[in-house]
Amino acid sequence: MFPHANHLDRLAERMQPEPEKPFVAYHSAVALLDAVINLPAENCAGLGDALARARELALRLKGDPDRLTVRRRADPELEQKCVKIRIGVLALRPQGNAAKTRLRAIRR
Repeated sequence: MFPHANHLDRLAERMQPEPEKPFVAYHSAVALLDAVINLPAENCAGLGDALARARELALRLKGDPDRLTVRRRADPELEQKCVKIRIGVLALRPQGNAAKTRLRAIRR
């Protein structure tokens, strides 16, 4: 199984405690974590949006720590993946020579 970026919103919506059974929501959280780990960094914006929505919905849930724990595990994974993108974006911005030197040092 490989995650698909087009399904991120659907997975996040499955975290709703009202219509979904805990089993479905738990596996949606696992799938979101898998997506964060396996999708390329170009999907950081969509992943971040999906995790934010999943967090919002999961906070309505009381008494299902497994679903919340799996969902929380995705945050540091996303941060680690997307920090590379942010550094790359900074490198693309017009900057003075001192800033360019600092970015070259960070990359090494």
